[in-house]
Amino acid sequence: MAKKVKQKSLFTSQDEVNWQWETDRIIKYIGDKDIKIVYVDLFCGAGGLSKGVDDAMHNGKKCAYVALGINHDRLAIASHRVNFPDTLHLVEDVRDVRMQ
Repeated sequence: MAKKVKQKSLFTSQDEVNWQWETDRIIKYIGDKDIKIVYVDLFCGAGGLSKGVDDAMHNGKKCAYVALGINHDRLAIASHRVNFPDTLHLVEDVRDVRMQ
């Protein structure tokens, strides 16, 4: 039986995100692992493209990180979150996301 993991709300809007905390978390992660590519999946679904990015290697080392997944469809976000639990997910129309 799978272990239940307590996590934040599955369906998050951009207004609910602590952007400073998320930015600090991502910077620490990519610094610790020497990541060169930080990827945002604007139309994430099950995560095929994200998987390719996440699996990217350079000189035998992981070189990419999927930091953010966005989709207006809750089922798409739910599917992507299963495959990328450490990625921040937003249930938003990409046209409404404010990039700051």
